[in-house]
Amino acid sequence: MDYAPRRSNRARSFRGQDIDSFCLNDHHRYTLVFLGFCCRHSEIIFSNCISYVEVGCPEIVTKLSVCVIAKDEERNLGACLNSVKQAADEIIIVDTGSKDRTEKVALHNGAKVFHQPWENDFSLARNVALDKASGEWVLQIDADERLYHEDVKLLRALIERPEVDMYFCQIINLKRPRTLTGSTTNTYTRLFRRQAFRYEGIVHEQLVQVSAKPVKVEMSNLRIVHKGYLSSQAVVQKANRNINLLKEALKETPDDALLYFTLGQAYGMLRQPNKAIDVYEQAESLADPLDVGFFSMVVISKCACLKQLNRLDEAVEGVESACQTFPDYPDIHFLAGEIYSQNGEWEKALDSYNRCAHMPRAPYRYGKTLNGLDKLAQNGVKKCQQHISQTRLND
Repeated sequence: MDYAPRRSNRARSFRGQDIDSFCLNDHHRYTLVFLGFCCRHSEIIFSNCISYVEVGCPEIVTKLSVCVIAKDEERNLGACLNSVKQAADEIIIVDTGSKDRTEKVALHNGAKVFHQPWENDFSLARNVALDKASGEWVLQIDADERLYHEDVKLLRALIERPEVDMYFCQIINLKRPRTLTGSTTNTYTRLFRRQAFRYEGIVHEQLVQVSAKPVKVEMSNLRIVHKGYLSSQAVVQKANRNINLLKEALKETPDDALLYFTLGQAYGMLRQPNKAIDVYEQAESLADPLDVGFFSMVVISKCACLKQLNRLDEAVEGVESACQTFPDYPDIHFLAGEIYSQNGEWEKALDSYNRCAHMPRAPYRYGKTLNGLDKLAQNGVKKCQQHISQTRLND
């Protein structure tokens, strides 16, 4: 992490680097938002990404509440709840105005259902769920998401650790059915102690610490699959809803880089790259370059839109700068290969694809990575080699 930490003997190794306890301020919040966590003026301790190893079957005493907010989700909710049944001690559903069988599906799966009118505020609904829950721990999951079946034991093991207060989880966003290639993985905080946190923000809500004592946050390998992007109709509806909410939020906080970025993401979902670039540039001007997780996402998203519009000179300039700024981020090298190849610069494209293909998975601080990147990069290498060979034959 690119912060100046206060020294602490409680620090542990994080991806080979010493991460000490440190106090966050608003300049740091964007990076942690993209790792799924926002906490102002709070002391946080990061430690190693952990995996579950079964060492016995101790009696489970920690209670887990699974919290879901839902509206007209009868098609998705059953599979979602079925994926968490074995892990949950209780399931809390906050229904924000369903007209379909959402409530019946929830009750059939043993959930407790509470009704809260939708007030264009995601944090309000999520905090209602926290208030209705009784568990020491909360797993927050959406109706179009599924917990990996293999990770039920891992989930129960994570909440048995008394020294940890919150975990990052791996959210796998499927783009095509039955394949992970081309999907993305984001790192978000979804598992946390209920009384230590509250939600804030009307859209793309963030967890904010409310407990006085320092909190400890760890990476985990807990996997949640998100299927919301498989339906183009759902994507359009979600994007239009978010655009309206984000514009209202920007009236109150017009200097919020995160709001501009998420507005750009919504325009991107609607395939409106011109509008997306405008707000990405606003986000870039307001963001702190030292917040690597957030700033890298702004830059890579802007470059992708420039490529989409065939504004290749600008895209090349942006991606070359990004490759120097984020040299260990394989996704930016892959995008460079895509931009160079579209621009007919096959030698440069080959070099970028090769770099990507031989790099390890993106460090967690970047918060998002493209799955199957090694395979995609290898395909790019083959494409470049074919073009280069053909050019030499023609010469």
